[in-house]
Amino acid sequence: MAETPAIELQNVTFAYNGAPALEDATLSIGGRESVCVVGPNGGGKTTLLKLVLGLLKPVHGSVRVFGLPPERARARIGYLPQYSSFDPQFPVTVQDVVLMGRLGGARWGGRYSAADQNAAGRALEEVGLSGFGARALTDLSGGQRQRVLIARALACDPHLLLLDEPTANVDVAAEERLFETLAQLNSRMAIVMVTHDLGFVARFFQRVVCVNRRLVAHPTSEITGEIIRDIYGGDLRMIRHDHICSDQGHRINA
Repeated sequence: MAETPAIELQNVTFAYNGAPALEDATLSIGGRESVCVVGPNGGGKTTLLKLVLGLLKPVHGSVRVFGLPPERARARIGYLPQYSSFDPQFPVTVQDVVLMGRLGGARWGGRYSAADQNAAGRALEEVGLSGFGARALTDLSGGQRQRVLIARALACDPHLLLLDEPTANVDVAAEERLFETLAQLNSRMAIVMVTHDLGFVARFFQRVVCVNRRLVAHPTSEITGEIIRDIYGGDLRMIRHDHICSDQGHRINA
């Protein structure tokens, strides 16, 4: 029997106040697939993720997550939104943040169970932050805070992980650790990540989904300069982070 896709879109169209954001989008993503979503600002990348989450409803077409309507599959989805801000004066610990991933409709005002605490601990271990639970979030570096937010997304034990620009505002070393973590997680879940950093695409992702109102999927090996120009409407400078100057430690642009 064929595996039920993690994500399946059939002829999906969505518009904001009559202005199309996605048009006739069809896509199927397998349960252990890693997919990168690229495209210009305003091209529909975040809209695509919100449709998968069930936060938006298509005007036409259908969206299924593990064969279910998205709102019925949310317990199987971990999500890291594009912007995650916090009040630096708020005394929240790393464990507090990760436990937010265990919140459910019946849990408001209640206590976290031992199972919740254990799930949070496992999530922190998976992102390389075991033992950080009692630390204040404000004491962590930007890259460490980003891994805490990924742990929050993992705390619900998802089968699908959605990441919207997770490498924004983190340094190269943090990016490297993130992709090492994603490679490990991909052995047991589907991963879909929105990014502008095309330099990492071929190193991890199996397919690239190009979104600019229309949606086209390519194996990473097929991404060419011509395809990039079609997506972004012009040439785009590629930056590779895997080449480091041995004497100065600076990145080399290629």
